[in-house]
Amino acid sequence: MPNKQPSVRKIGLGLVLGWLVGLFCIVSGLAVLVSDTVYGIFSILGGLAVFPPFGSLLKTKFHLELSRIVKIAVLLVCLFIAGSSLPEIPEKNTTPKNAIADPNKPSTFSNGEIEITTINTNIVEKLDDTWKFSWTVTLKNKTDSEQNLKMLLNWVDDEEHVLETTTVDDVLLEPNEERTFTDFALINATMAKLITQANVLVQ
Repeated sequence: MPNKQPSVRKIGLGLVLGWLVGLFCIVSGLAVLVSDTVYGIFSILGGLAVFPPFGSLLKTKFHLELSRIVKIAVLLVCLFIAGSSLPEIPEKNTTPKNAIADPNKPSTFSNGEIEITTINTNIVEKLDDTWKFSWTVTLKNKTDSEQNLKMLLNWVDDEEHVLETTTVDDVLLEPNEERTFTDFALINATMAKLITQANVLVQ
């Protein structure tokens, strides 16, 4: 009498993926079910569609078997609905409420004698017709002689177009001196709304 060969069950890639994807969707859905009910429910449903034990349950209890295409379709539809239910993440704005976007833009004077080490600007008051800006500029004299300069503070938009210029005359720097200058500028409200940064030139 021939020996009866034991039955061997083959485990294919589809079965492995069904377990992995199914468990992942079910667990992630349960984790957020309270805080995000819609996402949780459809994530669980999508996971169950491809979860092998659930397929076996349908087959034995309800005599129903889903084809592979139907399982994948149900999974994709459920994941799409779950993803659509997630709230949009607002873009993080790192600009202070009353500050100009990207206000700090250090640069060096073209002849290398005067270094612009700091440029800080801030909106301090908004009126109907004018906005009040505060500005602080730090200059460093890199020479051994006194410098008498003119400083131009150019208020520009995001395309570097100069909208307004603040001129400061008689900027005196002793040899090798670093000095900070600060003041206020009143700018027409229409122009002020377009300002994104300030650039400094010294002459």
